[in-house]
Amino acid sequence: MRCSICAVIYCSRECQVQDWPEHLKECLKKAGQKRTGKSSSSSDSDFVDSKVDYSQRNGVQEPPPTKATSPLLKSPQKPLSALGQHLAQKAVPEKPVAASKPNQVVKLEAAKLPPGETVEVILSNVGISLEDIYIQQLSHHAALAELHLKLQSLCKGAAGYEPRKGVLCCAIYVGEWYRACAMDILAGGGCRVYFVDYGNEATVPFADTCALPDGCADLPEQAIHCRLHGIRLKDDDTEGVLKELCQLMSSGVPLSAKLMKVAEDGRNEVELFCKGGQSLACFLRSKGLIPPEPSQKSPTKKDRLGSVLDQSQAGTELLLQVTVSGTDKIWCTAFDLGMQEIEKDLNATCPTLARSAPKSFSVGDCVAAQSLEDGCWYRAAVIRLSAKERWVRYLDYGNEEVNTTVVPLDPKHKRLLPRAVHLSGPASLKVGDILTAKIMQVAEGNVVADLFDGEGAKKIATSKLGPWHFVIDSQGATGSLSNDVVEGAFPSASAAATPPTHTPFKAEQLVPKVIHIPARSVPEKKCSMRLVWKTPDVLFLQQESLLPSLAEMMDKLNEWAKDSKETRRHFDDGEYVAAYFKDAAAWHRGKVVGDKHEDGSYLVMLIDFGNTELIPQSSLRCLPPEFADYAIFAYCVMPDSGVLPNDPRLEKMLNEEPFAAIQVGKCRGVPAVKLVRKDGTCITDVLGEGGRDTVLAKSPKASTLQPSLVIPPCPVPSQNFQATVTSADGRTYYIQPFSRGEGLLKVMTTLQTPPAEPLASFKPGDFLVARSSEDNCWYRAQVRSLVAGGNKAEVYFVDFGNCEVVDRAALKPLSVPLSQEPACVLAVELDKVPALTPEDVAVLVNEEMKIEVVGGDAEKLKVRMTTNSGDCINDILAIEEVPAEPVKLHIPESKLPAGRSEAVFAERAGNIVYLHLTSSVDLLESLLNELNSSVPTAVPQVVAEGDAIAVQPPGEELWHRGTVLSLNGSGLVRVLLVDAGRIEEVPKEALRSPSAKLAALPALTVPVRLHGLPDLTDAMLEPLKDTAVMVEAVDTSASPPVVKLYDTAGECINGALKQALTERKVSTPPQVSAQQQQGLSERRLPGGRIAVTIVGASPEGAVLTVLRTSLAEELSNMMAELNSVVSTLPLAKDLQPHSYVCAKYVDGLWYRAQVLSKGKAGLVVLFVDFGNTEEVSTNDLKALPEAFQSIPLFVNRVSIAGVSKIREDFCKSSAEIPACIEVVDGSKNPPSVNVFSEDGTPLNSEFECS
Repeated sequence: MRCSICAVIYCSRECQVQDWPEHLKECLKKAGQKRTGKSSSSSDSDFVDSKVDYSQRNGVQEPPPTKATSPLLKSPQKPLSALGQHLAQKAVPEKPVAASKPNQVVKLEAAKLPPGETVEVILSNVGISLEDIYIQQLSHHAALAELHLKLQSLCKGAAGYEPRKGVLCCAIYVGEWYRACAMDILAGGGCRVYFVDYGNEATVPFADTCALPDGCADLPEQAIHCRLHGIRLKDDDTEGVLKELCQLMSSGVPLSAKLMKVAEDGRNEVELFCKGGQSLACFLRSKGLIPPEPSQKSPTKKDRLGSVLDQSQAGTELLLQVTVSGTDKIWCTAFDLGMQEIEKDLNATCPTLARSAPKSFSVGDCVAAQSLEDGCWYRAAVIRLSAKERWVRYLDYGNEEVNTTVVPLDPKHKRLLPRAVHLSGPASLKVGDILTAKIMQVAEGNVVADLFDGEGAKKIATSKLGPWHFVIDSQGATGSLSNDVVEGAFPSASAAATPPTHTPFKAEQLVPKVIHIPARSVPEKKCSMRLVWKTPDVLFLQQESLLPSLAEMMDKLNEWAKDSKETRRHFDDGEYVAAYFKDAAAWHRGKVVGDKHEDGSYLVMLIDFGNTELIPQSSLRCLPPEFADYAIFAYCVMPDSGVLPNDPRLEKMLNEEPFAAIQVGKCRGVPAVKLVRKDGTCITDVLGEGGRDTVLAKSPKASTLQPSLVIPPCPVPSQNFQATVTSADGRTYYIQPFSRGEGLLKVMTTLQTPPAEPLASFKPGDFLVARSSEDNCWYRAQVRSLVAGGNKAEVYFVDFGNCEVVDRAALKPLSVPLSQEPACVLAVELDKVPALTPEDVAVLVNEEMKIEVVGGDAEKLKVRMTTNSGDCINDILAIEEVPAEPVKLHIPESKLPAGRSEAVFAERAGNIVYLHLTSSVDLLESLLNELNSSVPTAVPQVVAEGDAIAVQPPGEELWHRGTVLSLNGSGLVRVLLVDAGRIEEVPKEALRSPSAKLAALPALTVPVRLHGLPDLTDAMLEPLKDTAVMVEAVDTSASPPVVKLYDTAGECINGALKQALTERKVSTPPQVSAQQQQGLSERRLPGGRIAVTIVGASPEGAVLTVLRTSLAEELSNMMAELNSVVSTLPLAKDLQPHSYVCAKYVDGLWYRAQVLSKGKAGLVVLFVDFGNTEEVSTNDLKALPEAFQSIPLFVNRVSIAGVSKIREDFCKSSAEIPACIEVVDGSKNPPSVNVFSEDGTPLNSEFECS
């Protein structure tokens, strides 16, 4: 982390905050002079919602592709960056200093604020109290920027001036020259100066001063000394307020200032306003930094959080985003960066708190709730309770959910007022729409506002605004949040807002929304398919082996639909639904395509069959989340060899006999397949050779079937070349090679007359012609994404590199001649330069550079960039930034659904059982296919405990998702395969970094403990390996949850497993080896030769017990930890064979052990980490904590290859013998190995019994 004010580097944000009290004074001195403009993390005053992209919030567009700005002029809102200064000094010729005469007294005119008017300003300096605030008028910034550049040139070489007290001069601050006034001459040399344009002070040596050059006194001094009007501090504690002001200052956020009065001492008293019209006092009050205004309301019995509307006055503007939309409900969130900080903290702390959270909450309690939709934690309030349901409303978004996981809300998370705002209309608003609400009237709790579009240009409607608790108070139902239940908890609806004219929204109508259903990848192996639907562009196929699963899912969906009722009157484009298709007389899974029709119906695509039908609104239901676990059954494909999907010959041939689909590539994102019969005949090749159907070729729709026109990428010159930088975002730089100048001229000349025909349709990836809103000129572009329901599109200008969101009317089809000319811009990265902010590299735009390609690929080259004067941009930028920390990915844990669920046994790790829910089996297949289709080649440089990784276990070809459990000193990493439930030890070279998309999916195995079975063995779980069972949680507070298993008849089988264990109990030592009887998991041996210590040997079967040398340190640490807590452990009770205990050995130390049988005076135990068996007194046996039962064994049992029996004398003297082993057959139990001495001599024959 780098301090955005003075550039001091910190290791983390928390470290910076802790150091703030000491760092404050020095930071404030530098803030006025060396501001770096708007930082990457904006101040809270930006009113930013963590769920909304910045480009959507404020409507700011990228610069037009062809406009040029001078790279030598500074931004009017900040001094030049270091890169800009470097290039500016090269470009501006040195001039002789025309300094003022030493005895000449120069005075500057003081800048003044116009009385009664509101002007745009920024904070330039914050003193040690609210009496010393300095501001600058934005209208003067362009002149100040020119003056600053002029000073750097004129003052160069004129240092060494000794100013008199009170005389204007120039002084160096952080390497740059600024206008200053000498306040005091120091006895030891140097002087104390005040920087007249920024308001801060500094002590500088005479060597860093010079006389004020001629012509530099025309601009009035820019720092206006002010005090804040109408702010009372809380207990005279100014630190929080000053910190907030410093963040506003460092971010460069424009404010509005209104001069309230001029004090007797000549200081201006001003009231500051943030963007949108909210006063700074209200903003600080909402943060809890200053006390609230005195209230005349009587105290209530139960405190209620206020609302963002409580601090809003007439004239205030709120930037809103619609979060819930319906005919009877519209909720928005008012943007604030504080929400992001709170939600980040909630998601870091609440999962731990949830394990011990109270079970009961009262109506009106403020809580943190885990959303059923995305699994994240948000602020909420309990609004209604019943015997089986607990409803919450989210304080910042307005939507409601039932029976979510909740924990009490920490008081520190209540400081930010709830941001949810209720609107009375209009009903046409959609989720995601951006609005500006300008409050027109606030009277007796009624808030009325005019609603404008996101850019504030077009008025949409006038609406009543309600706080987050709107409508709740008037419901009055039993157990709901009303005045009848909690007296004084909230004021009545009539006191808070005018009752709505429409029917109040009932929370029961809100159900969890399905946001994703996985699609299936085309199988790699040949599988019988059938054709179910076709369009002019694609085919929809179904795999015959999956038809039983499809029928089962359809049966469950139609059974559920019998009791379902109509709950929604409006559905959004792209929303997943259950749809009743009249022609089939059945319910199907569907996806809404487009907006609601005038007759109230919706166009719905039946995703498991591919056809799109018009469905009445009464025949639609919200799709329950459990049906999202089934991947889509229809494969959307495109036939290969140029065969058209609607060729009647193709349909006839596909219906004659079974066929398989083999993917050979992709076309416009859709899998391209060859269709092959059982006899090997390729249908697509046959039709492709026969040529296109002549009737279809003449049909009106033939043109729509042609492939979309594609603009070839910009060719890369073969040698170093000259280019112009056209756009840069700090990571990617877009350059136009000079060699493309003729082609660019040809394109731009052609586009002087844009295509006349309209664009019928478009989708992401299509190339077309787009009109820039900046200059109304037409350019070649590619669609990046659809915006506003397809009414707008984000396009990328292929000849200039910048992006812009344009209206649908500003798009035209691409002509063939325009598609034949390659693009004129290359996307490049600067070699060995970290990511920077766009402001830091803006000075490069429109500059000519020499380009040297040093690496990269066809999509993005790595280059070195040099100016015409010989300055290497890479060298200048490489030392200015600290590399950003890599984003750590973590795979979420899976959760067991409520009620009984069907599952199959996956794996056992100690006493934890991992289950596969049968509903996720299809998702597992598609997940593994996607993971193995694009495995990264780079090994992660650093891995830590909890990191998400892709791992390839030894001896396997497939890659799996995993979570790092621990690292040992030998370079091996202990990993949990989250979709298989087993633990592996692998070298770091077998790890890769998965994509963020794959890491975001929850684990597909569920860890559980079996109720009544604290100790498990593989033999006990053998009956689970051949059948599916029903699983139901009986204790969800435990981690992992405790469950009962049921057979198909509904009988609990936990008792049967326990009975099987009882029948296996014996009173004599077991006939098989003790090592085979223990239930702790055994570590898998890695490939190659392994250094070990032989700690035991058994003559029968030629079995050795070995301890890997690499595990010795980890074993020692575990032993030390166990012996440090053993004094707190109780004596072991009710011991049976196979029980795990902590046993005391003759050396006085305690070890992990397992009870084998009764002895003469105690119990015979196996010391599981060393392999030896001893009789131990019951007084020397203590209960083994569960934490130590989850650690795998440290020893391995191996058999010697080619040896049937080991010599008796070796078995007696084999303790602590160093050796090496190499696995030759891992399929055997125990694995077969070759044994070598430390110098590599084979030893197998030395063990053979003669």
